[in-house]
Amino acid sequence: EAETTTPPTTSATVVLAPFKLNRWDLAAGQSFEQSYSSTVEDSRGFSSSQSLELKTTYLGTETITVPAGTYTACRVLEESVETSGLGVPVRSAETQWYALGNGILLRAESDDSFQEFIRGTVNGVAQ
Repeated sequence: EAETTTPPTTSATVVLAPFKLNRWDLAAGQSFEQSYSSTVEDSRGFSSSQSLELKTTYLGTETITVPAGTYTACRVLEESVETSGLGVPVRSAETQWYALGNGILLRAESDDSFQEFIRGTVNGVAQ
């Protein structure tokens, strides 16, 4: 049992240097690699940093349905190696689907995570 008077974290600031790049000029099966660092500071002032090596492979275009509707989407595989301040590398992979035409992330799946686009707007227009 634990008791705390510290409020839960309500916000965090994430800084990527250089900023993570999404490329839209790849043919199916093509990949590109990038490296960047990430620093996260929460609303209590605690921060953590890590370096990332990221390989992104464009897998092709397909039609998917999410709660927000049915879309033509670009499917990509992101394979990453994240190394925290402790120096321990962690490998992960995530498949992502981005809406063709506006780049909205529609779905992201990994072994331990699943996200889908529910609703949103771009320049005031419902997507």
